[in-house]
Amino acid sequence: MDLRTGMKISTIGLLIAGIAVLHFKTPVDVQRAHVIYQHAFYVPIILAGIWFRLRGGLGASLAVSALSLPHIFYDWSLLPVYAFDQYVEIVMFNVAGLTTGLLSLMEERQRRRYEKTAQELQEAYGRLRQTFDQLRQRDRLAALGEISASIAHEIRNPISSILGSLDILERGLDRKDPAYEFLGIIQKEMGRLNKLLTDILIFARPVEPQVRPCSTRELFDSLALLVSKEAQRQRVQLRVELSPDADALVADPDQLKQALLNLLLNGIQAMGKGGELVLSARREAEETVLGVRDEGEGLPEEQLNKIFNPFFTTKLGGSGLGLPIAYQIATRHGGYISVARNADRGMTFSVRLPVERAQPGQPGPARQEVSFG
Repeated sequence: MDLRTGMKISTIGLLIAGIAVLHFKTPVDVQRAHVIYQHAFYVPIILAGIWFRLRGGLGASLAVSALSLPHIFYDWSLLPVYAFDQYVEIVMFNVAGLTTGLLSLMEERQRRRYEKTAQELQEAYGRLRQTFDQLRQRDRLAALGEISASIAHEIRNPISSILGSLDILERGLDRKDPAYEFLGIIQKEMGRLNKLLTDILIFARPVEPQVRPCSTRELFDSLALLVSKEAQRQRVQLRVELSPDADALVADPDQLKQALLNLLLNGIQAMGKGGELVLSARREAEETVLGVRDEGEGLPEEQLNKIFNPFFTTKLGGSGLGLPIAYQIATRHGGYISVARNADRGMTFSVRLPVERAQPGQPGPARQEVSFG
């Protein structure tokens, strides 16, 4: 019992006891005073009904009735008409306690319904706002994708010609020639640029997922093999946590592998001093959650709102398309990606896919721990 409740109970008890004492101490010939005391009993009864609802109202009225009966029986037995009025008053005490308690109980239930409705409206507004942000993000990405695809296509043709010319030049140069080293640098940079253009085209012209039943375990085994060398080089230990109820998926395994591979490589690169990288799968209600938890330095709040924006990157030499492509793949599977800071250190990215897959290209639920700017 808290202090406030204790004070309310004490107030009701003192009022009832005080009025009862006045009844017993006041001579019976001062009848008007007794009438006032009798009516004053309604005050603690109504207060008890308001504060403690049905139980409080009935409890107070019964307590008043128990204190009034001896007084009526011993002091007013010689005035049967007045005594009868007092017995009727006792009935009214209990009617008042019952009515006040019921009204208070109904008001409390109504208030809870209003609060629940207000909370549901607030949650609906939040979901609507997030859906609007998500749709705005999709429109922005679509427009940017069309422009990027056109530019990438125009640039890719001369890059192919340059790479072909470099290959011809390489054949005619002696490996001891100083120009040979610079030729290798040009080829390396052109290869990196070509990869960037490939990522842009993948992002700008995504392919609809070809969904089919697939094994989460086989997907994870393939991913572990793909990142093993990079993880070993960065002194990162990969651990797999697979819940039995999440071993089966209905998805495009190739696209899903690409999305998770981007997240895994980001996690490995975020742990410059090594650590443990956890790849997990579990069921949450109607979602399958594929998680990647790292032990890196994490990201500041202002960057969390930008990480899924195309070309935004915190890595030197990064294209800024790995996470947007992963996000795009998740949404085309009817899901979404959430990101949150870990309690100790690092970040956790979660690809959340519906157990019953949505229609191709349909956006996932508007529930995300990251807002898109």
